[in-house]
Amino acid sequence: MDIEEEERTRQIRKAVGLRIKSARQDRNLSQLHLAELIDGDQRSVSQYENGTVDMPITRLMDVAAALGCDAGWLLTGHDPNAPPLAKTLRRIAEMVELGKLNIDGK
Repeated sequence: MDIEEEERTRQIRKAVGLRIKSARQDRNLSQLHLAELIDGDQRSVSQYENGTVDMPITRLMDVAAALGCDAGWLLTGHDPNAPPLAKTLRRIAEMVELGKLNIDGK
């Protein structure tokens, strides 16, 4: 593996780890509780969240299931169930126009 590939791998591990940590915290789970849910240990969860070790794909699937989130989102940050941005922006504009959403801060 060349230096560029190693750096890219490190960045991906870090990004995946941040998404795991965010999802875990959103669900008010400790690292220990997540570890129990995936039949692992707290040290491994910490290493995954910090991006210091490679995570087997089967473990990624276990983590996603335990957190109730999409494994693809953990890996890429893209939520396949999220509405397209354009549709969301149109809906926000409609709500503003109908007076259901105030963006002026008044």
